[in-house]
Amino acid sequence: LQKNYVDSEKYFRKALTYSSEDVQTCYNLSTVLYNQGKFADALTYAKKAADAPNASAIYVYNYALIAEISGDLDTAITNYSKAIKLDSKMPKAYTNLGKIYLDSGDADTALMLLLSAVSLDPSSFEAVNNLGSAYLAKEEYGNAASNFQKAIILDPDNVTAKFNLGKTYGKSGDYENAKIIATQLKAENPENTDVLLLLSVIAKATGAKSEKTAILKEILAKNPTHAGANTELGHEQ
Repeated sequence: LQKNYVDSEKYFRKALTYSSEDVQTCYNLSTVLYNQGKFADALTYAKKAADAPNASAIYVYNYALIAEISGDLDTAITNYSKAIKLDSKMPKAYTNLGKIYLDSGDADTALMLLLSAVSLDPSSFEAVNNLGSAYLAKEEYGNAASNFQKAIILDPDNVTAKFNLGKTYGKSGDYENAKIIATQLKAENPENTDVLLLLSVIAKATGAKSEKTAILKEILAKNPTHAGANTELGHEQ
């Protein structure tokens, strides 16, 4: 597969020597560069395609995606928004834009965008899971749990969705279900310190001090510099 990308890059670059501004070729070259991890070059050609007169939504979306991967979130936001204006039925644009807003702390805008994404593609794990996270950020625990449960149905082996559901139960005060999920996750992922930290939070909330301490020590045995575990143990001393 990697050789195919290398060969495709060579042919697309050669094509551009004959027509340097060909929009389709610029787009195609950006995608093969992206798939090789050559993000700076990919961004250059994606921008050429996206800035062309009458550029399609997919060209603009592609530019936004590569800009996001490259860390240029302002360009990503601008172009995801533009892609949505060009094609209002592009669920991935809503999802990616919603995730950017969610990560920046704007849960209200994220929720609006992710609701649109899920309405367009209810089978998208990414959209449904992120919608759950938006509800969680707004402390709407029932809606959050409902969407994480849907995400697990879409991808039954996904650790992130299960962890999110356990965290939601914990934040809502349903420590019994939170512990059930976290315990299952620990059995399946014994080295996952985030899961162990969740178990320690549950133990603390339910007054199981010795259990909490034991879990924190288990975390530090796996990762001596774990900030959360060190902080919690420090509070006990």
